[in-house]
Amino acid sequence: MKRRILTQIVLLLLVVTMCVLSSCNVEQFRGETGATGEKGDTGATGNGIANITTEKVDGGTKVIIQYTDPTMPNVEFFIPDGEKGEQGEQGLQGEQGEQGIPGEAGEKGDKGDKGDKGDKGDKGDQGEAGRGILKTEIIDGCLWITFSDDPENPINVGRVLPEETTTPEEEPDDDEPIDMGGYVYKAYVRDFAGTDPSAHEAQVANGNNDYRCIDFWVSEQDSESDAISYAVYSRNQKIQEDYNCKIKQISSYGSQIDHLLDCFANGDGYDLTIITARPAAQAATYGLLQNLKGSTYLDLSNPSFDQNSVKELSVANKLYFLSGDMNISTMDVLPLTVVNMEFYNDIADVVVEEFGYDTSFQNIYNVVQRGKWTMENMMQIAELANVDIDVSDGALSAVNGDTVGYYQYLNSSIWYYYGSGGRITQKDASDLPTFVVQSWKNEDIYYSLFDRFNRNYGGYWVPQGGTAAINQNFLTGEVLFTDMSLFNIRTEIYPNSQFEYGILPLPVLEEGMDYQSVVYFNNWAHLWAIPVLTNNNEYAHRMMEIMATYSSQSGSTMEAYYDRTIYLQAANNNGSRQVMDTIKNSMVYDIALLYPEWGNIETKLIQISNVKYPEYATILDSLSYAEEIMQYTIEMLYYADGWYE
Repeated sequence: MKRRILTQIVLLLLVVTMCVLSSCNVEQFRGETGATGEKGDTGATGNGIANITTEKVDGGTKVIIQYTDPTMPNVEFFIPDGEKGEQGEQGLQGEQGEQGIPGEAGEKGDKGDKGDKGDKGDKGDQGEAGRGILKTEIIDGCLWITFSDDPENPINVGRVLPEETTTPEEEPDDDEPIDMGGYVYKAYVRDFAGTDPSAHEAQVANGNNDYRCIDFWVSEQDSESDAISYAVYSRNQKIQEDYNCKIKQISSYGSQIDHLLDCFANGDGYDLTIITARPAAQAATYGLLQNLKGSTYLDLSNPSFDQNSVKELSVANKLYFLSGDMNISTMDVLPLTVVNMEFYNDIADVVVEEFGYDTSFQNIYNVVQRGKWTMENMMQIAELANVDIDVSDGALSAVNGDTVGYYQYLNSSIWYYYGSGGRITQKDASDLPTFVVQSWKNEDIYYSLFDRFNRNYGGYWVPQGGTAAINQNFLTGEVLFTDMSLFNIRTEIYPNSQFEYGILPLPVLEEGMDYQSVVYFNNWAHLWAIPVLTNNNEYAHRMMEIMATYSSQSGSTMEAYYDRTIYLQAANNNGSRQVMDTIKNSMVYDIALLYPEWGNIETKLIQISNVKYPEYATILDSLSYAEEIMQYTIEMLYYADGWYE
C-alpha cells in the first residue's frame, strides 16, 4: 500500500517537473545557438524538489516534501490506510492519464546540432525567469502547486487523499424470491387430445398428436410415473412455495392460433403459451406474442435459456419465442443414427478388413471419435451387412426376413444436409436472415446427398419408411443402422429393444468435419412464448425466467431428462453417452425451418432421396420470390412488436 501511494505521488511530481525542465531546456538551447553576443542577465533561480520521504504512522502514511530552496518550508500531508486510501489511489491514476500529453514536449527539447557561429550581436535581452515551485498545498484532498511564473493561478495536479463518500444503499437482490400474493400463473399448453374423434382430428391437422408437452405441469397423482414427471412436479411445488403463487395449465387441442385469437378477442389473458414451433412463428407475425428482448424481468443471457435459440430465433433484434432447460422438446427432436451393437460386433472383423485393416473400425465409437464417421463409410459398412433372403419382392426388409445394413427414415436427407454444415439461411450483422443455400458449399452438400441416397442412383437399394416402419424393422434385430429422433429412441426403442443398441451422431460428408444436429421443428417441437394479453405482465416475464432457472437446478427437469432418462436409459452405454454430449453441444437452429413459405426449400431438401432428378436448380430459381416473402415476414415481425401497448 505504502509503495503504491509513494509511487503515484512521485509519478505526478515527475510529470510536473518534466514539464518545467523541458521548457527551460528549450530556452537554454535556443540561447546558446542563437547568438554569440554578451550573455544576458541570469534568470531568477527556480525552486525544485530536493527529497520526498514517507513515514508509516498509525492509520496511514505521512509524506514529507523538501525543496532545494532552504527558505521554503517542508510540506507534510497524511494519507490514511484502508478502503478510502484505495479509492484515492484510483483517482490519482486517472489524473495521471491527462498529464501524459505534455510529456511529448520533453522529447522535442532534445538538443539539436549546434549552429554555425554567428556574427557578434547586440546584448541579449534579459532571460526569462526560471519556473520554480513557490508553494504546494492540499485542498479538499487534492495537491495544488503554485509556480513562480504564475503565482496567481495554482494548478491542481491530482488527488492524494480519498473523496468522502457515502455508502450506497444496497439494491434488492433480483434472485431473491418475491411474494406474488397467491397469484395464479396461467399457461396455455399443447396437450394430448385423447381419443375424442373431433379433437384428435383437429390435433392431427395442426401437429403430431402423439407428442405432448410433458415438462410444464404434472398432477400429484401422475408425479411418480417416471423421473421427468417427478422432477416437473417437484420443481413446480418449490416455485409455488418460494414465490407464493399457483401454477395452472390450460390444455390446448387443435389450432393454438385460433384459440389465441379467440382469447385476445374475448380479453382472456395467459401468462405463457407453450406452442408448437410453426404455429408460434405464425402467431408472432399476427402480433399475438410479445418481444422478449428488452424485458425488464428477463435476463436472456441466463444459461438456463438455450443461447443458440436466443441468437438464431430472433429477427431484427425481436425475439418472440425461445427454448431452454425448461423445454425438453428441442432436444427430443434432435436426429441421430442408431446402431445395433450386437450386429456390428458380429461383422467387425469383416469391416476392419474392408477398410484396409484399419483397427479403429473394430469399435464403431472409435470411428466416431476419430472423425471417420462419414456417409460414404456408413454406406460401405451397410452394404457389407446386406443379405436379401427374400429375393421375390426385390427389396430389402427386415420384417420379411432380410438382413438390412441401413434403413433410412423418410425425411432424413434434410437431417444429413444440416449434419454436414448445410443451411438455408444465415444471420447477418444486423440480425437479419439471409439466404445461403445457393453457396458453393451447400450446393456440394446437396449433390453429394443426391449421389449417395437417391433411390434412382447410389441409394437404389436403401429401404426407407416413416416412424412406424423404422421402429418395426429395427426392433427385429436385423437392421444395422437407421435414423430417428431422440424422442423415438426414448419412447419406442429403449422400452422394446431386446438387444444392445448404440447412439451415433449423423454421419458427415467428409472425414474430420464437426458433427451437428439440427433442431428440426416439423410439426411437434414446442417453443415458449408470452402472449400480448397477460393477466400480469411483470409476473409473466418473471415466471418465464424462474421456470427456466429452476429447471436447470440439480434434481430438476433437465437433469431428470438428460442425466436420468437419456444417460441411464436411452443411451445406456458409455459410448452412447459420450456421443450424446457431442449431440447436445452441437444443436443447430435455422429460422427458415419455421417459415416453409420462404420458397418451400425445406421440402426440396427432404425429397433429395426420392426425386427423379436433382432439384437444386429449382431451389435457385425460387430464391428471388422467396426473398420477397422473407422480407415481408421480417417487416411483419418488426412491426408486430409493441403494437398492442
